[in-house]
Amino acid sequence: MRLVPPRCPTCGASPTGILETVQGVAHLDVGKDDAEYAGGTEVLWDTQTPVRDDAHRVTLVGECDHLWQAELTEPPDESRT
Repeated sequence: MRLVPPRCPTCGASPTGILETVQGVAHLDVGKDDAEYAGGTEVLWDTQTPVRDDAHRVTLVGECDHLWQAELTEPPDESRT
């Protein structure tokens, strides 16, 4: 994959990852008239998606702890030539 910009525009640090959202189901203990959190959450990994801005850029997390938006593109498939 190609990232533009590939480094933090504030300090020049490399990215360590892409910020993502993941849904989860918090378990409940349900009584006759009430419910309480049971203390565990099942992470639904199939819902994992990158956080994107209005221009569809991903949000990168840097080794500097800064966040910035970058275009993410796949390189051309050279095997098709």
